[in-house]
Amino acid sequence: MQLAGETTEQKMAILKDSHIYGETEAEDCPADHECRCRDKSAIMLFSMNHNAKSFHITGPSALPMHKVKSYGTWTGDTYFRNNKFINFNSNKTLCGAPQKIFKTNPYDSDFIPM
Repeated sequence: MQLAGETTEQKMAILKDSHIYGETEAEDCPADHECRCRDKSAIMLFSMNHNAKSFHITGPSALPMHKVKSYGTWTGDTYFRNNKFINFNSNKTLCGAPQKIFKTNPYDSDFIPM
C-alpha cells in the first residue's frame, strides 16, 4: 500500500486482525489447466510518497498499480498488530515459485518505515 501526501503530513498505514494465507489446497498447476506458478508474497511493504496515482486503476497508463510515481517522504509509520500468517511453512510453493511474507517494492525509494 502506498500512502501519499505533502511531506509535512504524518501518515499511518495499519494492518491488524488479519489472516494472511500462503500455500493452500488450490493448486497453481492443476492437471489439464494453465499453470500459474508465480512468486507469492503476503505483504508488499507499505510506503509513503509525496504524490501517488488514483487508488483505482483507470486505464493502461496506471499499470502496474504498485509503481511509484513520486519521491518518498519521511512522514510515515506502519503498524502491524494481531496478524496471523498461515501456511508459510516453506520459502517455495509446491510448484517451486518463491514464497515469502514480506517483500519490498522495487519502485520505492530507499526509506521504508517499519
